[in-house]
Amino acid sequence: MQSIIEDGKDGLLISPGCVNELSEAVSNLYYDSNKCINMGDYGFEKATNSYSRENIYNKLITIYKQAILNNQNKE
Repeated sequence: MQSIIEDGKDGLLISPGCVNELSEAVSNLYYDSNKCINMGDYGFEKATNSYSRENIYNKLITIYKQAILNNQNKE
């Protein structure tokens, strides 16, 4: 998740199994609705731009083309 979530921008990264850290993060968000809204807006924008169907398609095509080129160079 660390490669997807930007801590404090579009989510919060919590150490696995750390209940106190999770409790504190949830409590802080509960009392700071503006932070929740800002993180939600940023996350939505990031998701629609970075993970759109078209963007994923283009990334896959690039990977396939590179794989084909690598295979042709081996022959």
